[in-house]
Amino acid sequence: MLKHPASRLALLLPLLVAFASIVGLASAHLATDDPFLPMAGLTAGLIGLSLFLQFEWTVMGLLVIRSSLDIFSEQQLPAIFAIAMDMVAVIYIAILVLLKKPVKADGLALFFGTWIALQAVWVILLPLGGLGPSRLVLGDSLREWVRISSWFIIYMLVSQLKDHLHPEKVVRFLFLSLLAPSLAALMQLLLPPSLLPSFLLFTNIGANFEIGSRMNGTLGHPATFASFLVLFIALTLWKFLESPKKLVWGSLLFMLVFFLVTTKALTGILMFVVFLATFMMPRLTFKSAVGGILLTVLLLVLFGSSEFGRERLGSIADTPLLNHDITWSRAVMMGQWDGNSFNWRISQWTFLVQAWEKYPLLGYGLHSSRLLTIYENFAHNDYIRALAEGGILGLSLFVMFLGGVAVWLWRLYQNMMLPSNQRSLALTLFAVLTSLSFGMLTDNIWTHTTLFFYFWLLVSVVSWDWTPESGTSLDSRTKNLRPEPVT
Repeated sequence: MLKHPASRLALLLPLLVAFASIVGLASAHLATDDPFLPMAGLTAGLIGLSLFLQFEWTVMGLLVIRSSLDIFSEQQLPAIFAIAMDMVAVIYIAILVLLKKPVKADGLALFFGTWIALQAVWVILLPLGGLGPSRLVLGDSLREWVRISSWFIIYMLVSQLKDHLHPEKVVRFLFLSLLAPSLAALMQLLLPPSLLPSFLLFTNIGANFEIGSRMNGTLGHPATFASFLVLFIALTLWKFLESPKKLVWGSLLFMLVFFLVTTKALTGILMFVVFLATFMMPRLTFKSAVGGILLTVLLLVLFGSSEFGRERLGSIADTPLLNHDITWSRAVMMGQWDGNSFNWRISQWTFLVQAWEKYPLLGYGLHSSRLLTIYENFAHNDYIRALAEGGILGLSLFVMFLGGVAVWLWRLYQNMMLPSNQRSLALTLFAVLTSLSFGMLTDNIWTHTTLFFYFWLLVSVVSWDWTPESGTSLDSRTKNLRPEPVT
């Protein structure tokens, strides 16, 4: 028999959630006659049952498949997944509270949660008329807040797995999330566009690209795939240095770097260069410096080997950066018609700053930057985005947040009491954050949801106990989270 009411709750709640999912989606199917819905309902039921039977690895499995979902954005599958994972996290943490079990949270979780809560101020001020006027609606602003809040919820959910799973096993398991994007990238590379399914074709490419000429894996956009690759190249490099299986990890590293070049995303390549420089700096030697320089030159040569790459690099010469005959104001005008993406960015940034000057303190609200200029496009600079959307206060909080996370990771790296592989991973993530902060100067890195999904997951794992003796899938401290068997 179940001897304790709380044990009955722990047994019944996941099953009730699964049953409600099946009934709700089946009812929706009867109302809409959509064959996708009953299949989704059955899947939800099976996942709910699996969460009860093997919670830790089911959660890990769900986290791994996130990299496969962006190609189904039109079906709202990434949003459904995010909401479902948020529900799993909230329900599980609620069970811990009801069972009077500790909810695991570190100092960064408090810092992260406080920052997320402060972002809600802009959501509240929007309907009250406390922000600059724009066409932004409350629903868009609220969805953006929920999007970034889901990263914190995932951080908290993964934190609860501490002492249940060993961190090295978790990190190794995460490499499975490369399977779907890599397979899709190989298909895009080897098959002609006519043989590719439509959801694997990147067609919103403008006049400078041929259809199917840029690899995007399952991430929807080549730039999004590139930033995702930078994170996993960094993780693979960490494994390459820590593992005796150099050939395996070296081969994977080569493949991922090759995929990065095929995205033809210059910002992504430069982000990798910044990561490499930051990662090597604490252990810099003459040999490693020469190797890094040669690798950087090789990447740029490979990037410039295509016609687009040469045009992309050559277009920098027609910007104020390299051509002193082109003034900033002239670049703003040229950006509206010359097809040079660098000048277009200068133009977009100028218009956003001009809009911000009218409401300098609080800006226009979350997700409003795409509505503030004639281009009706994203900012392509996350610092200017934060300035326009949140004003001086919003930009200050954004920079403080990035800086706080960087300090947290750097202190982990400097803690000599920690195992060397843990410290090395902390340095790796610090270098990744540095590269992302650099990429934010010219791209919409903050909108790369999948990238940050895995980044925050890893930031949570790196602060766990990495001593070998802590690595059991279910130890004595977690047995009492399970209901006793029915007799």
